Amino acid sequence: DLYRVVLSSYGGTIKEWQLKRYTAPNAKGVEQPIQLVPLVSAESPLAITLPEDPSFQNQSYAFDVATLQLNKNSPTGKVVMTAALPDGRSITKELVFHNDQYQADITIHADGFKNGYRLLMGSNFGITDWENTMGGKAGPISMIDGKVVSERPEQTTVTYETGATWFGLNDKYFMSVLMPHPDKIDSAVMPNG
Repeated sequence: DLYRVVLSSYGGTIKEWQLKRYTAPNAKGVEQPIQLVPLVSAESPLAITLPEDPSFQNQSYAFDVATLQLNKNSPTGKVVMTAALPDGRSITKELVFHNDQYQADITIHADGFKNGYRLLMGSNFGITDWENTMGGKAGPISMIDGKVVSERPEQTTVTYETGATWFGLNDKYFMSVLMPHPDKIDSAVMPNG
């Protein structure tokens, strides 16, 4: 048991991602498993927004399974979330979880959206402590043209037109990264915060 993930049908998002083997003291000083998704967040991880319809991120998603339990006999499992609009457009999010890794593989299928979509990583997903980074850098991080690029949290938006290999958020101990298929990405926009 490395982690516990709770998904929400409201927006097809990650509601909770708890690391069971890593702890940090809560406000009362009691050690608690680290929670990568803040309890209060302006944006939820895996939310999708559309340029032509900002309310789409609140769309209801249907799940193909209710509960997924992984162990050494069942080392991987997939959850499929689908949102379908009356006009035939749909978004499907496939998440593959691994029993022995913190990695989750995410595939997004968007059908009928001419203007593209924006995938949100959530407000401060994986950042548990902005103040105490112990020499590390907290904030957005990317691989651009073969170089790791760290941006500071006080910047508003960073745009890369070419060369984006992956992008994510870095914390004192953890990194949350999206790694698009190499043939499917030609630019990345990273809003901070």
